[in-house]
Amino acid sequence: MKKWSAIRDQTIFVIREVRRNIIRRAKEAEETERSIIQKFWQEQSDGGVIHAFSAELQKVPTQRLLHYLRYLIQVDDLARIQSLRMVFKARVDHRRYEPSFDGMLAQFARAKCGDLGERLVRICRLAQRTDAIIANLLSAQGKINRSCEPTPHQQVEAR
Repeated sequence: MKKWSAIRDQTIFVIREVRRNIIRRAKEAEETERSIIQKFWQEQSDGGVIHAFSAELQKVPTQRLLHYLRYLIQVDDLARIQSLRMVFKARVDHRRYEPSFDGMLAQFARAKCGDLGERLVRICRLAQRTDAIIANLLSAQGKINRSCEPTPHQQVEAR
């Protein structure tokens, strides 16, 4: 029994270290992705188009900006996407739509980054899956250990 406990304990230590490395790598990938996306949008700035187009967008409701962004991504109009980004961020109610808006922008920027963007996404997804699997395994192990422990009623009878 002690041998099995030692093996289990060693396995838990190894899994914990692997999990730490996966999480560290995923965080690094997310930081790299954020900086690549931010750099991408900074490089795409075209002041003339942005100001003229921004005036038109002031009349459009915030929720409709999401639909317009989807269209601009499909037609690959970087200058107008950049303008739409600036108008969206200046809106008072933009926080309500921010996750969807930022998600579409990030997906577009990653696609423009090519293979590197895909790799970063893959690292983050695999880290999330691995973390979920490990958490499930450890919680299942905890349930098994608790079910093997004698109940207070059984402990009294054994005495």
